[in-house]
Amino acid sequence: MELQYPDILKGGYLTQTRKLIEAGPPELRQAVLDEIGAMQALGKVRSPLGLLRSLVEKPKRGEFTPNYSLSVDRQSSSKLRGPAHARQPSTDTQTVSKPPVQVPESEVRSFADWRKKWKPNGS
Repeated sequence: MELQYPDILKGGYLTQTRKLIEAGPPELRQAVLDEIGAMQALGKVRSPLGLLRSLVEKPKRGEFTPNYSLSVDRQSSSKLRGPAHARQPSTDTQTVSKPPVQVPESEVRSFADWRKKWKPNGS
């Protein structure tokens, strides 16, 4: 399956983006890219490659939970496959050190609502 890159990571960033995304777990690569695309749509991306680097590392520690990509209505093929957190983890122990953390969607939305409520003005 070919990865769908968000616009913010195309162009001059594409070569570095491909290198960074290859470092992440294969079953979560599209979910990470979808999260960045959703954050871009909401104007939340300041440093695209820095954000990508951070989000690629989180699944390795079992900390990645899609948040923005669940709340933004996107017309991508990944939407048709369902949310990334519902996908089955890989059984290949060489590529995955820990299974993704399963978080109920209600908790993800609750956290997103809390962040919006407590977000400092002007940021």
